[in-house]
Amino acid sequence: MTPRKLRLVSLAVAAILTLSACGGDGGDENTDGGETSTPTPTETLPAGVVLTEPGTELSFGESGTVEYAPTQSLSTYVTFTVVDATLGRLSDLKGFNLDTDYKKNANYYFVNVKIENVGDGDLGGRDVPLVGVNGEGTYLPPVVFQSAFPKCPSKQLPKEFGNGAVLETCLVFLSPDKGELSAVSTLTDGTVEAVTWTGEIKQPAPAKKPGRKNG
Repeated sequence: MTPRKLRLVSLAVAAILTLSACGGDGGDENTDGGETSTPTPTETLPAGVVLTEPGTELSFGESGTVEYAPTQSLSTYVTFTVVDATLGRLSDLKGFNLDTDYKKNANYYFVNVKIENVGDGDLGGRDVPLVGVNGEGTYLPPVVFQSAFPKCPSKQLPKEFGNGAVLETCLVFLSPDKGELSAVSTLTDGTVEAVTWTGEIKQPAPAKKPGRKNG
């Protein structure tokens, strides 16, 4: 799966993927809108760190290490593990504003991931640089929640995220028109091939039926 086959969603679509609670004030909103670039590396590869070849296809549960350079002056090395993925239900989003057919007629996937900074650059406060990929090869940015979503609590990287820092979090990907999630990918600007993860998508647990009262 090469970058030429992966198309970044438009900013208009990305804006649609912000969900706020019905009647709520919302939480802190991500203000880091910087795009990923691929500048000349600003640091040497740390001893013992082995990079994953661009274009490698991994399975859920496996780890891959790549260079990540969100700006021209910041570069580091990050190890990602995509643990698993589960298909969600629309009812899981009860209480959030699903005010468009785009949101209502979508499949929602909950993806557990682990991120470790194994380089020297500090990625504090940034978004997790992973995206979903649908069956048409289009990048799906993680849904941004403006209030808590306990079913899949998504987090930004902490304010300080330097060497040795680790974050385990859950990302929500919306695939429109009941589309599938075919892979999870490192975020790339197209100059290098992305590392991708695939695996079996877990199905949601059966809905609980209301219990009967003993008469």
